Amino acid sequence: MDEQEYNRIVDDYIDVVYKMAVSYTKSYHDANDIVQNVFMKMYQKSPTFHDEDHIRNWLIRVTINESKNLWNSFWRKNIALENDYEVYEKVEGTAKDQDNMVLDAIMTLPKKYRVVIHLYYYEGYQANQIAEILKEKESTIRTRLVRARAMMKEQLKEEWLNDEQGNLYSCMG
Repeated sequence: MDEQEYNRIVDDYIDVVYKMAVSYTKSYHDANDIVQNVFMKMYQKSPTFHDEDHIRNWLIRVTINESKNLWNSFWRKNIALENDYEVYEKVEGTAKDQDNMVLDAIMTLPKKYRVVIHLYYYEGYQANQIAEILKEKESTIRTRLVRARAMMKEQLKEEWLNDEQGNLYSCMG
């Protein structure tokens, strides 16, 4: 892989890798480290990619592996750190408030549900593609999606917002 191709891939996919890492770790500091590790690994291994889907899938798989490695490290197992998830800036306005509520609900999900929700809704993968990336059965992925949606619905069910006219509406629609 030449330097120009490497730089193009980094430019095109850095956001995907970063968001996946944040979704997995719930920490933007850890996500930054993981992004560096993923692209360093790509540079060192210089894999041959067949198409854009292959690049994207490879980067997501390596991001997940790097995230797991972080969680399995001695430091992570023995030192308790506070959750420092601060990706979204809180902004006034109904739509952004709803986005914040949904994102907060997603980030409270257990990791195995949070990752499939991220891949499905934010990255646009179908259940069969997620199963391939995560090396799980498709039925497992579909079950996780159903359970994650149910957990989020329960969590958001009682969240009501006032709009500027004082009308109440649910963030779940």
